[in-house]
Amino acid sequence: MKIKNNLKKLERTNIGNYIVYIHSPDDLERKIEVRKRSKEMIAIKDRYLERLLEFDEKLDSLHRDRKNLEKQLFG
Repeated sequence: MKIKNNLKKLERTNIGNYIVYIHSPDDLERKIEVRKRSKEMIAIKDRYLERLLEFDEKLDSLHRDRKNLEKQLFG
């Protein structure tokens, strides 16, 4: 959820300050400051998208494993 919330925050930064304070995509405990519409912001947004895809793939894999285990247990 943190990944999705930070990605939404990056996408809706059209008005306001020129600096956005957001959690680092590699360390969600650390906050960084990024200038709007900069190359760094685009790179961070891309990294968040990569992390989101990785997370979705992991969830899909766990869901498939769960279904397989349920089939083994309950037939």
